[in-house]
Amino acid sequence: MQRRPRASALAATGLVALALAATVGDASPAEAPVGAKAARTGPVRVLLLGDSLIATEFGLAFQELLNKTPGFLSKRRARSATGLARQDVFDWIRASRQAVAFRRPELVIVMIGSNDAQDVVPPVKRRRRPQAFRRVNWEKPAWSTAYRARVNRLLDQLAAPHREVLWLELPVMRSRRLDKKLQKVRQAQRAAVLARPQDADFLGLVPLMQSLGSPKETRRRRWRRFRRDGVHFSLRGSQLLARMVLPVVQAIAPRAYMHRFAPRPTAPPSAP
Repeated sequence: MQRRPRASALAATGLVALALAATVGDASPAEAPVGAKAARTGPVRVLLLGDSLIATEFGLAFQELLNKTPGFLSKRRARSATGLARQDVFDWIRASRQAVAFRRPELVIVMIGSNDAQDVVPPVKRRRRPQAFRRVNWEKPAWSTAYRARVNRLLDQLAAPHREVLWLELPVMRSRRLDKKLQKVRQAQRAAVLARPQDADFLGLVPLMQSLGSPKETRRRRWRRFRRDGVHFSLRGSQLLARMVLPVVQAIAPRAYMHRFAPRPTAPPSAP
C-alpha cells in the first residue's frame, strides 16, 4: 500500500480536522476487505512519545481521552528533563526505536523539545571525533542544521510505510523568556518535519492555543492553564488542549487503520 499524499502543515483553526480529512480520502475502516481477520478490527494502536510535556498532565489527559474514545488504544513513552539536543543525557533515537518495536504502534504522536534550547551535544564523549559529531553552540547559525539532523534521525526511527506520525508543535510557554528561545526550536522542528511530507504530519499548536478562550479573557485567567513553572499544563489546560487535538487524531486514524490491510514487504529468498 502506497502512502497517500498528506497535508504536512495542518491549518490551526477550528477546521483543522476537516483540512486533514481531505487527505484521508476514502480510507475508512468500514471499507476493510470482506472476511478480514478479527485481529485486524481492533482499536488503532497509538504511542505518545516525548519529554515532560507527555510525562505530566497533558500526556496523562491525552492518553486517558484517547483510551475513552472508541477505536483507540494508547500507550506512552516519556521521560522528563530530556530532549533531542542532549543525546549524551538520554538517547531518544535508540529509545524510540525500542518503543516502536515493543509497542508496534500504527500512529505515533510526538511532542518533544521543551528542554532543547541549548547546545547540540554528541551522544558519546570521545577525544577524537568527526566534525559532524562535535558540540554545536546554541548561539551559532549551525545549531539549526545540527538540530534538524536530530529531528530527521528521530523520524527515521518512527516513519514506516505501515505507520503514521503526527508531530505536535511545542505550545506557547507562560515564561516569555523561555518561549522566545523555543521559537528557534519550533522553527527547526517545523522545517525538518515539513521537508518529509511522506513521513509525518505537523500540527501547529501555537495558533490553536491562541484561539482558546474568549477575546475578553484576562491574561491571569488564561495562564491558569499552566502550572506555576509556566511550562507544563495544569490539569484544566491539559484537558482543554487534548480535546482540541483529538479531532486531528481521529482524522488520521482511518489512514493508520488501512495499513493493516496493506501487504508487508517480504525479505528476498536467500541464494542457494
